[in-house]
Amino acid sequence: MKNLTRAGAAAVAASILLTISLPAAADQLLVAASASFRPALAALQKRFEARTDDTISAVIGNTDDLTRQIRAGAPYDLLIADDAEHPRALAEDGVADAPAEIGRGRLILWTTADRPLPSDGLAGLDPTKLKQLVIANPDQSAYGKAAAASLHGAGLWQALVGKLIIADTVTAAFQHAAVQDGGYALVSLAQARDASAPKGHWVPVDTPGDSPIRMEVARLRQGSAPAAAQRFVEFLRSADARPVLERFGFSAPN
Repeated sequence: MKNLTRAGAAAVAASILLTISLPAAADQLLVAASASFRPALAALQKRFEARTDDTISAVIGNTDDLTRQIRAGAPYDLLIADDAEHPRALAEDGVADAPAEIGRGRLILWTTADRPLPSDGLAGLDPTKLKQLVIANPDQSAYGKAAAASLHGAGLWQALVGKLIIADTVTAAFQHAAVQDGGYALVSLAQARDASAPKGHWVPVDTPGDSPIRMEVARLRQGSAPAAAQRFVEFLRSADARPVLERFGFSAPN
């Protein structure tokens, strides 16, 4: 066996150092995200891309539809869902890695600035004076499910029959209330804090303990950029992302 010369050893050490110091290869990420997460995702994307060479493209929709697309083979790298059930079911079926919770969404009662709003939320809502109330589809959206549970809990569900408008997504519910005369909506705080949102005011709505709005992210095994997907998952769970999530109303996971 030949012994390394001092020069040879130095060359090997330099080679090892260079290998360790090389940055991770840049990738293009395709992220499927719940409509309620769109405002936060836009801000998080800018922060993430500024810190890495990776870039993100997003497909926005309701979690139920996005999950069906994933099961049909859509080449997404990540799913960001506004519930726990869909990503966990994908993980159980081997389509995704185990999901991680990145925050808790907040439900609000929202209307435009020219309309009155009870300071005590649903407790002060008079169904007889309400023209309509828009919520997301409870069968397709965690915010819709939480809205329905809150209305039942406040004893308002039956009183609002005929006045409830069911939208496909929480974003559609927000947009509908913004343009309709007399419109109110139960939507996400993230939307109200979006810089491009219509001017309005809101009050928080407590959701029942069994209807938390968990934002969860899962890396999908059919994606083409697993390393970049893992980097984005780690970023979403980091202290660097927390101020952005808090700004859009997502509290830290319990």
